[in-house]
Amino acid sequence: MEARVKKGMSLIELMIAVAILGILAKFGVSLYFDQIKRSNKTTAIQVLHQNVNRMENFYSQNGRYLESGNTWPGSIITSVVGVYGAPVYSVTFYPSSATSANTQAYCLVATPVGNQMHSDYITIYIDRYGNISTAAPGNCSISNTQNSLCPAGGTFVPCSGNCSNGVFSACSGNCNNVTICAGGTGCSGNCRNSIIHAGGCSGNCWDSIVFGGCSGNCFDSTVYGGCSGNCKGSTCCDTNGNCSSCPKK
Repeated sequence: MEARVKKGMSLIELMIAVAILGILAKFGVSLYFDQIKRSNKTTAIQVLHQNVNRMENFYSQNGRYLESGNTWPGSIITSVVGVYGAPVYSVTFYPSSATSANTQAYCLVATPVGNQMHSDYITIYIDRYGNISTAAPGNCSISNTQNSLCPAGGTFVPCSGNCSNGVFSACSGNCNNVTICAGGTGCSGNCRNSIIHAGGCSGNCWDSIVFGGCSGNCFDSTVYGGCSGNCKGSTCCDTNGNCSSCPKK
């Protein structure tokens, strides 16, 4: 008598197969949603970098990151759309309310929004240099700064003029690449590429080092006592602003 050939699966084998399929499906769904999450995060970071470019363009035109009333510009992208076409991150400035300390510094933050599928998304920060982090950076504002060219101590308030690449104390003129120490009274003139240790500059102090103040033409000079005349190319000035006896550089 011939033995019967066994066909199909036993109940136990079927249950094992179903269990394996269930495990594979679970991992497959998890991997799928992880991929969506990574894709949305990448998009959010791209949007943050686009906003940094917009802010730098704003700065290049205005010499500051704020509008005239110390408010944030309205030119950034404020929403990140995810894989399914719905918003997954909102983008805002950090801090949300600007102060004068944000004239020369800011950060942006992308905050997760949407349904529970996005509840484990992380908050993403970016500073003005394009650095990404998951915690609020410490350089989102500038209220006190120091510079190695200045004596220790003192505070430096933000500049309201042309402030590109400088350290300032009450500057309202052209302060591109300037360093105004705490002992200086500020600059309302042309202080480009200068160091103001004491006194101030209301004249032309381009490429100068000022210790005593300048209200005249101090271009390419080192001003000790003060200058109200033509001190161009000088290395000293007396307290009366008489620079006629100063040796040329």
